[in-house]
This record gives sequence, C-alpha cells and structure tokens, in this order.
Amino acid sequence: METIKKNKLFTEYKISLLFLVAFCFFITRWGISFYNLKEDLIVKILYESISDGSFYYPLIKFLSNLDFNNSFNPLIHDLKILPIPFGSLIIHTFFYKLFGILGFIIVDYFGILFFLIIFYKIFLSFNTQNNSIFLSILLFSIPLLISFFIKDLNTIPFNQLEDFFTLRVHRPFPSSLYIFTFIYIIILMEIDKIIKKKYFFAIGILLGLTFSSFYYFFLIEILTLFFFLLLKFKKQILSKIIIHKIYFLILIFTSVLTSIPFVFFLNYSEQDVIISSGVFELSYEKKLFLLNYLFRILFDIKFLLINFTILFICFLTNSKKIGNVKIVNIFTLIYISSIFSPFLFIFLSPKSGILYHFNNNIIIFGVLLLFVSIINFINSYKLFNINLKFVYIFIIFISFLIFNEQTKKQNLKIDERSEFNNIVKIIKQKNVNNKLNSMLTFNKMFMKWAVLNKEIDYLNLTYSGLAPKTNDLIENDLINVFKFLGLNSTDFIKFLRNEKHGWRYINYNSAKFFYMKYTANSLNRFNNSKKFKPEVLKFIMKSSPLYSQQMAIPLDEFIRFTNKFDNLEKQNFFDPKIILLEKNTEIIDKIIINKKIYCKMYDGIFYVVFLNKANNINCK
Repeated sequence: METIKKNKLFTEYKISLLFLVAFCFFITRWGISFYNLKEDLIVKILYESISDGSFYYPLIKFLSNLDFNNSFNPLIHDLKILPIPFGSLIIHTFFYKLFGILGFIIVDYFGILFFLIIFYKIFLSFNTQNNSIFLSILLFSIPLLISFFIKDLNTIPFNQLEDFFTLRVHRPFPSSLYIFTFIYIIILMEIDKIIKKKYFFAIGILLGLTFSSFYYFFLIEILTLFFFLLLKFKKQILSKIIIHKIYFLILIFTSVLTSIPFVFFLNYSEQDVIISSGVFELSYEKKLFLLNYLFRILFDIKFLLINFTILFICFLTNSKKIGNVKIVNIFTLIYISSIFSPFLFIFLSPKSGILYHFNNNIIIFGVLLLFVSIINFINSYKLFNINLKFVYIFIIFISFLIFNEQTKKQNLKIDERSEFNNIVKIIKQKNVNNKLNSMLTFNKMFMKWAVLNKEIDYLNLTYSGLAPKTNDLIENDLINVFKFLGLNSTDFIKFLRNEKHGWRYINYNSAKFFYMKYTANSLNRFNNSKKFKPEVLKFIMKSSPLYSQQMAIPLDEFIRFTNKFDNLEKQNFFDPKIILLEKNTEIIDKIIINKKIYCKMYDGIFYVVFLNKANNINCK
C-alpha cells in the first residue's frame, strides 16, 4: 500500500513538472518582449504573433462579440457575414472573452501545456515517465530545432515540419491539438475497451471541432477511425455497429452538434470571401487532372522509397513483435489515412481549397510514425532511459532556443516596430473624445490594430477577410481611395500588376485585397482564363496545382479595372480623419494630400501620418 502511494505521488510530481516546463517556455517566449519592449499591448501581440496568425485576431473579436457583418464603413450596411473557422477560434475566443486582449497571451500557456500532456500520455503507454516527459518536450521543440540547426530549409524535403506544432493561431493551434487528442483516444480504445460511451462522445466532439477548423485533419480522423474499427472487428463490423448503435449515434450526434456553428457560417457567409480564401469548383475535368497528378506523386521514386522505408519498419515491428506493436500500428493508420485522404476528398467534394496541406500532412504524419517506430524499437531493447537531470538540461537548452528565436524576431523589424508603436501612442494621445475614429491605410497591421483598438470605428480600406464585402465593393473602395489620393487608372493598374517573386507570381497588393481570388496554376485560374502575357502563361501552366498561393490577374481583368476606374462615380466614401501611408510603396511620391484639410502629424522612416485639421489638433 505504501509503495502504491509513493508511485502515485511520483506520477503526480511528473505531471506537475510539465506545468512548470510549459510555464518556463511560455515565460521565455513572452517575458523577453515585456522586458525589452515597452509598447502598446495590441502592438506587442500583433508583432509577436507567429507567422500570419495575427490575421485571426480580428475574427476572434468578431466571434466574441457575435459581430460578423461589420463593413467598417458608416455608409455600407446589410452585408452577409464572414466565414469564421469556429472550431479553431473558439478556445482563443473563450480566453479573449475572459481576459480581453491579454487573453491572446494567456492562451499560449495552455497551448504548450496541452501539447506536452497529450504526448506525455501517448508515450507513457509504452515508455517510462522520464522518457515520456523528454519525448513530449522533444516533439514540441521540432520547429525550433529545425530552424536552429538547418539554416536553409528549402534544401530539405521536411521544411513542412515547421508546421508540426507552433502557437500560430488557427493552425496548428488548436487544430493540431484536436488530431493529437484524437490519436490519444484511439490509443486508449486500443489498450482499454474499444466500445465505451466516453470515447465515442469525445471523438464526436473532436470530429466536429476538427471539421470546423481544418477539414484536412477531419478526413484523416474519419479514415483512421474506420480502418481502426475494421481491423478490430473485421467481418463483424456491421453487427458490432448494430449491437452498439447507441454509441455510434452518440458519436454522430455530438459531431453534428459541434459542427453546427461552422455550417451556419458556411451557408450564410459572403461567397466572394469564401472564393477569396481559395475555394473553387472541382469539375470532373479538374478531378481527373488532380487524380492523375496525385498518382504521379504517389509512384514517384522518391516517395516510393520513403514510403517503402516507413512501411517496412512497421512490417518488421509487427512480424518480430518489437515493443508495443499496437501503438505503432495506430500511427501507421494515421499515416496511411493521410495518404488516402486527398483521394477521398477529390472523389467526394464538389469544391476544393488549398491543396498543398494534403502533402504537408503526409510528411508530418510520416515523420511522426518514423519517430514513434524508432522510439518503440529503442525502448524495446532498453537502449533508451533518460535521467531526469538530462531532462532539466534539455529544458534549459530549449528555453535558450526560444530566447534566441524571440530575440531574432524582435531585432528583425525593431525600427519599424518602434515607429509603429510611436504612431499608436500619438494617435491615442491626440484622439480626444474619439474624434479620430476613421482611418485610411493600406497597411494590414494597422488595420488589425484599428479593429482590436476601441478608438477606431471605420476604415476606408479593409484587406480580404476582414469584412464580408463583395469583390465589387472592395474594388470600389480601392478606386475611391486612389481618386481621393490624386492617383489615376495607370497608377491603379501598376499597383495590381502581376509580379514574380522567387518561385511564384504574386503581387502582395492584389493578394492583400483579393487574396486567392486570382490564384493561378496549372489546375486553377480566375474564370479558367489563359489571357496572360506569354511568359506569364507559360510559367503558370507549368506550375504545380498545389501552388494555391501563386496569383496572377488575367489581362482582360486589367481592362475591366481601367474601364471601371474611369467610369466609377464616388460612392460610399467618407473622408478619413487619419491617413497613414507607408513610405516604401511606389505610389507614395505621386500621392496628393489636400493640405487645406489635412496636416502632417508624423513623418518617420517607414510611415507618414496626416490628420484632419477639423479636429483642432496642433500638427507638426
């Protein structure tokens, strides 16, 4: 009895260690910023956001306030609603509702903690406690280790592993946590009774949340569950479903119930916004094209060798009964499901979106399977026994990597960030009684700040996905602003012209306001057009159908833009109280500001800001 108590206390100590590890990583990530940079909290959160995760902060605020059709224009009303990825934002929304803007920071701690606990529990099913703690920390650190040891990620085939898990809002946090939790529950079903109400209830919720956050994972989960039950029950699967129909009904009911908010957003959202997010019709011809492309990848010699290696290790594990075969087989099912999921999707779906995620998933779950298989092999021969002191050293090392990563990130745009913060301070100081409640800017970061900040109500321009505007309204806004700034149709076309950057064609201005409406690759183009300049068309038609984020506007669209610019009368336009411009744009020298109405408030290296004189503000 005394021994059992000691073991229980020891186990609780190990779990509590994960809380401390999560806090250590969390405080290293955010503590540096608070210590080094005294800045507006919203500015800090926007700049510390991982990758483009800050795109989702305004959506979280909308979900929190149940405000989905704000045009940010006092003259435009009765819009449809924004398509909100409910499942991937509900956790952040909960924290935002509880703690306000500070919730965007606090939630990161729980993201780290939940990841560590999930994989600690998974590894504990076939490993020691010390090993399980170390391995969960190691997996969490994969993106950090890759960026630290491998300087040029494009030289290796595993650059996608940077997306295995980070705190980037929406994906991977929390969408990846859903599928990791799903894997853990399948493991519990394997080592415990398969048919238990709580397991089917939990999987139903996870399926619903995954579907409404990242449907690529949803397909993998569905296939994995099917294969798992099929292998367990074999020919008896139908009879088992009938006998235990109540459990399967619970699964279906909970998954449907959890999916309802997302289905609501899909059905009532502005379709132009959905199209701009990369969704396109998947015709019969496009299905054949994609299937042919995927089969060529599947039988590519490199993929065959990698696939053969992975599956051979799994076969060897099963034939030799090495270690915990059942756990390895579950990860094998996940990997196989990731290979089959794009084919299932293409067969069943009438529409498609961003396709490269399917490839990324295959790589991620293939490497995860290899990792688990190797750990299982080493553990089965007792070659792997981590000392707790080594775990502490590793925690310190990973904290150093986080410190190093955050320091580099802060130094990367420190001057621009400092200037951004200075402008925010000045606007807040000058904004007496909310007189400066409208802003004109092309800058996405300032748009996000304006939405999250309570002092700005209206925006003359909104980037794609910030407001549920039709493409026609977005075009009108741009044309109105160009005319207001004294620019002509030639400037407008130059602003949106097709440009080649690196491996793809993309104009960051057109991408900002239309996002993937003008996706251009061998499979999908705007209106299936081929009306491009010869060199552009040649490049596009040779590019992979997975290049969803390559964009080019057809020539006849430019003609339409010119005609519309010349003929459009000013409509739904309001004079902004603040004009904030970036100095590194081509159009900056041609912009004309009416000095009778506006005066210069700020003139820096990166930005210049003008204020409306009617607010009786002393300008510099």
